[in-house]
Amino acid sequence: MTDKPDRIKVRELISRVQRGQFDVLEFQRIFNRDQAWVRDLVDSLVHGIPLGALLLWEPSADAPPPQGRYQNTSDAQWWIVDGQQRVTAILASLGVRPPWFPDGRWVSCGGDKLRVLVGPDSDGHAVITDRRHRNSSVPLARLAFAGNHDFLAILKEAGFPSEGDFMLEVRDLRQRVLDSELLLEWMPGELENAFLAFKRRNSRSTQLALRPDELELAVLASRFGPLLRDYIDPALTDAEAHNLGKAFTRRRMNNAVQRMLPAGQRKLRAAHIDGDVVREAAERLRHTSSLTVRYLHEHGLVHDELLASPAVVDVLLALFDRAEEAAGDLFAVCWLAHVAAGNLFYGRPGIQRKTVDAILRADSYEDLKASIAAEVPAGPPPSVSPKDLVTRTRRSNFGTYGCLFALASATGTTRDPAAPEVRYPDPGLRLRPLCRKPVGGLLAHYAFMTEHTAEIVADNGGWTRDTYEKLRLDEKALTAHCLPVPPEGLGAKEVGVWLREERTPLLARRINAFLADIGPLR
Repeated sequence: MTDKPDRIKVRELISRVQRGQFDVLEFQRIFNRDQAWVRDLVDSLVHGIPLGALLLWEPSADAPPPQGRYQNTSDAQWWIVDGQQRVTAILASLGVRPPWFPDGRWVSCGGDKLRVLVGPDSDGHAVITDRRHRNSSVPLARLAFAGNHDFLAILKEAGFPSEGDFMLEVRDLRQRVLDSELLLEWMPGELENAFLAFKRRNSRSTQLALRPDELELAVLASRFGPLLRDYIDPALTDAEAHNLGKAFTRRRMNNAVQRMLPAGQRKLRAAHIDGDVVREAAERLRHTSSLTVRYLHEHGLVHDELLASPAVVDVLLALFDRAEEAAGDLFAVCWLAHVAAGNLFYGRPGIQRKTVDAILRADSYEDLKASIAAEVPAGPPPSVSPKDLVTRTRRSNFGTYGCLFALASATGTTRDPAAPEVRYPDPGLRLRPLCRKPVGGLLAHYAFMTEHTAEIVADNGGWTRDTYEKLRLDEKALTAHCLPVPPEGLGAKEVGVWLREERTPLLARRINAFLADIGPLR
């Protein structure tokens, strides 16, 4: 290895990054930092607080070219083994998108929203701050490389004096950031050694430890490089695009892919697994994840807020992997109804694990269905009462009853009140308020509508007589939405109470009719 620098100034780091000299190895975790963390990092530069050395690796001349974490081609000379979060955060704070990030990935990681600001503190001194700062401020990115004339003009435009102590403090602050030095350490050897260093620096014994799922995925990515970039990340992006991003988490995807590996080569024991085995599991996961997202949408669960428990995704991923034909019938819908109606997963993680284990042990689809059914109570799913539906909730989703109502509405008979050509489960139809002050999670206060229709309802004071006459819903549409006809003279302030009293029994009746059709699983 030729002589390498042992430190680098921030201004030089930016220059080298923009010339494509740096990249991030593909087994790294995804960039994930918030404004407060980035602000504090830059403030540390201002105050000369050491950030810890960056660990870099330079491939030997005869080594095959590595692939990056976010792109599969790179001309980089130096690769970041440890320090991706710090380097990327410094760049983001100054409005610089690292070239190893495609535009779309940079936005999805929130990198475009991490610029730090310069503004006065309570005593009028220049400090690093973020977008939550209430006083006047200016992005450090605008000031960082501005010449003297532009620097003063930017300050003046932001409402600050172009001379005096504050201007001098801002100039000094800018210089401190750009002239801050980051220590560099260099990793010799092959890519396998670089991964070993990454793993040990991020083990549980360090303060900057990866979460267990991040470390386990990094181990697999060290054996099959494209795992994160080309399989896990796109699957998560697909789920997010279908409004299921909270249910399809990185940890859940890791659990699923681990189950697809040989029993003795899972988690940290996968350090020497054959890359083709990981590739096969990755392809299965990508396919199974897509099946699961589309199955949930097809049967009405088009948003995270409609899942009775996100843990059902674990079971569906295992189910559709072991028996793809399950994605083409209604057994999983019936199981989802039993889970929701019985609150089987609420506070009971053991049932979810037992169900997944039963799936993995099954030898055929029929055996698999019997094994899953054995984990739910015998007989039909429990019915709901109007009293159940008026239980207040502080949760951001609609829980059991929203899930059941969505499943019951997914037959195509529920249409948007103002645009009947839009049928549920079109993802544009979401549970939107029917009154001005809806209670979170109270189903009677919400109906499946497009955003445009919700605006019509809101403009007319909620589900009032005026709204009813404007939308002109027929009896079939009213029945599908469980909407009673509002009486003459119902005021906007009274709609919430009236819906709770009059609509709740209709919702209970609709859900119970659906549960009766579901019947027992065993």
